[in-house]
Amino acid sequence: MNIRTKIILGAALGSLISVGAVAYLIASVSEKAARESLTELSQNSLVSIRNSRQEQVESYFKTIRGQLATYSNNRMIINAAKDFSREFANIGAESEQNLGETVTTVNDYRSLQDYYNGVFSDRFQETNVGEDPNASSYFDRLDERARRLQSLYISDNINPLGQKDLLTRAPGNERYSVFHERYHPFVRSYLLEFGYYDIFIVNNEGDVVYSVFKEIDYATNLISGAFASSGLGDAFRASAPNDIEPDAVQVIDFDEYFPSYNDPAAFFSSPIYDGSQKVGVLVMQAPVDRLNDLMTSNGNWKEVGLGDSGETYIVADDNTLRNDSRFLIEDKANYLEALRVAAEPNLTSINARGTSIGLQSANTKGTKDALLGNAGFDIFPDYRNIRVLSAYTPLDIPGLKWVLMSEIDEEEAFRSVENVRNTILKNTGLIGLGALALIGIGAALLVRSITRPLQTLVGTIGKVTEGDLTARAELTSGDELEDLGNAFDTMLDERVQTMAQAEKDNTALNESVVSLMEATSQLADRDLTVKIPVAEDVTGSVSDALNLMVEETSDVLLQISNISKQVEDSSNLVQSHTNSVKTAAQSEQTIIQNTLRQLETVSTSMQGIAGLVQTINGLAGNVQESTEATAQTVTRNIDGMGQIRETVSETEKRIKRLAERSQEISGIVDIINTLSERTHVLALNASMQAASAGEAGKGFAVVADEVQRLAESSRESTQEISSLVDSIQLETSEAMSTMNVTISRVVEGTDLAGQAGVEMHKAQSDAAELGLAIQKISEESTAQEKANSQLKSQANKVLQSTEATGRAVEEQAVETTKLVDYATKLRAMVQSFKLSA
Repeated sequence: MNIRTKIILGAALGSLISVGAVAYLIASVSEKAARESLTELSQNSLVSIRNSRQEQVESYFKTIRGQLATYSNNRMIINAAKDFSREFANIGAESEQNLGETVTTVNDYRSLQDYYNGVFSDRFQETNVGEDPNASSYFDRLDERARRLQSLYISDNINPLGQKDLLTRAPGNERYSVFHERYHPFVRSYLLEFGYYDIFIVNNEGDVVYSVFKEIDYATNLISGAFASSGLGDAFRASAPNDIEPDAVQVIDFDEYFPSYNDPAAFFSSPIYDGSQKVGVLVMQAPVDRLNDLMTSNGNWKEVGLGDSGETYIVADDNTLRNDSRFLIEDKANYLEALRVAAEPNLTSINARGTSIGLQSANTKGTKDALLGNAGFDIFPDYRNIRVLSAYTPLDIPGLKWVLMSEIDEEEAFRSVENVRNTILKNTGLIGLGALALIGIGAALLVRSITRPLQTLVGTIGKVTEGDLTARAELTSGDELEDLGNAFDTMLDERVQTMAQAEKDNTALNESVVSLMEATSQLADRDLTVKIPVAEDVTGSVSDALNLMVEETSDVLLQISNISKQVEDSSNLVQSHTNSVKTAAQSEQTIIQNTLRQLETVSTSMQGIAGLVQTINGLAGNVQESTEATAQTVTRNIDGMGQIRETVSETEKRIKRLAERSQEISGIVDIINTLSERTHVLALNASMQAASAGEAGKGFAVVADEVQRLAESSRESTQEISSLVDSIQLETSEAMSTMNVTISRVVEGTDLAGQAGVEMHKAQSDAAELGLAIQKISEESTAQEKANSQLKSQANKVLQSTEATGRAVEEQAVETTKLVDYATKLRAMVQSFKLSA
């Protein structure tokens, strides 16, 4: 490529670079300004949306807390808690016939079991694909009351799944159902009005005595039942303490809840007080949809200023979402693909359940900062690993550690910046093309004025190259090229003169080099006494340098000879010492090996002793356990003897009262007997009066005879009753005597059992002290065994160190021998040189 082409291309390239640089600079400055402006605009918009959502969410939870605190103090709820708790406790005591003919009996809950294994399991697997609910295990944990109530209000409820709350009263005469009919319509109306998922009343014992929605948590126990460790159980325990404030509201964060088919559920709880007495706990299951609709703007993201990719969402301290992602709602396929690329661990569950609540992880830079209590704005990758503009803040919700994120994709936020940048680059390119054309024309004219003088100069150089030393450029362009031509001509003149002088100097130099080579040949024969002649030309400095080098080398070799002799002597001395150290190391190694074998013998003995002590310790523990069991049995025996004593004493009192009552009966019998005798006398008198009356007294005589027979019959019955009472009094007297003897023997037995208890407790104390002593011996034996093991280990280390020292000494001996040989060889090599005295 000639200069003409280079200059034209260089001008064009320079123009392009200049135009491109200017275009890039303009585009960069414009892009930066636009980006900063859009960042500020987006920040203000996202912060405004964030603050609005924050106020709405905090107000929403504050409203729920206020509703729950108010409703738990409602007189109807207080009465309902008391009535449901009372009737729930009485369910097992009521006769089976009160349930009616159409209700499941005590021993037949097949319909409820079919509900668990059928209806519930099928619904669970619809939203939890591939998961086995193992519903029968939950059925097996239901007690009698739970099975009965769940049969009444769930499995035997004719309303379909999800509408079991439509049943106001179950069939039959169950008293629980009477109160259910009284309270259920009001509580259900409250639930529907405020949009709760479910409302529970739990008694102080942890029984779910009432539920609106009637899922399988209904009638279970939250202390020992299947759902004790669930969110509902946590909500109950949070409000269970008897000293909790009446208006205190507790919050349990969203988590999977099995009775709701593992859908996320949050719970609010508050105690129910009747005056100063706590009668239960009111629990509300928070509606997921209400919070989800609030955070997703009911699907109207564009209308609230979030564009095509913006969203607001809540993240809890477990770094998972508390509302559905916008991208799951609008474009599930691409959302799941983004999660797959981001390696989301809960991808399968999100796809199966169709929700990201409690499943989608969001461990981003913004969520971390917000969970530390900071509010701010930044740009970083979101949970899809896509860069977003994000405004974040912590939420002030008592009992929950949540943060709120307001975000939009960076690509969408800065889309207009890219358009501005592309427009600037396009217009700048057009301007550059026009400038390039003008610069091309100017460059052609400039090249012409430069290339002609250069061509003349090139021709002159060609002649000189061919041997014409008289050729000259003699340029007359009147510019720098003319100066270049004159300088070239002057250079040629000086070059001719220089070449002549160089030929002369070259001859003299050759002679000096020959002389230098002869002297160097003598040095090569190891004769360091040679002196090299010094010429006045350029070789003179070389000769001086070689002479100086020979002198210094000679001195060094003399010193090396002396040092090698000293090294040889020292090496022999070191070799002697090394042999002594080697012998000592071998002796130490033998002593340490003997010591190690003795330590192994001691360690084996200590291990046997430790094992024997541990065996004795185990036997002592068994003795102590047996003694404790015996002591407990004696204690129970003493308690039983006391109860027998009390029972016998009470029986004695009852027998005494029976004797007193029999005495009273004897008095009554005497009165009846007296009345019978008087009636008999009266009847005789009446008969006599009737006989004296003649024909007119015949009717009265019949009555008198009947009265007389009645009096005789009463007297006979009274005699029989008197005999029976005498027998009862006699037997009662004998029973009292027997009871007195029994009481005396029971007292003696109680005293003997008490003495046995004292002796047993003493034996138990002695066994405990023996166990502690043996345990201490075991610990000391174990410690001694560990100490022996450590000593053995240290001895092994010393042995290994000694062996390593022996090997090192052997290696040192070998190397010392080599050093002696090397010193000898070095002296021989130095002596091969001829040195001055």
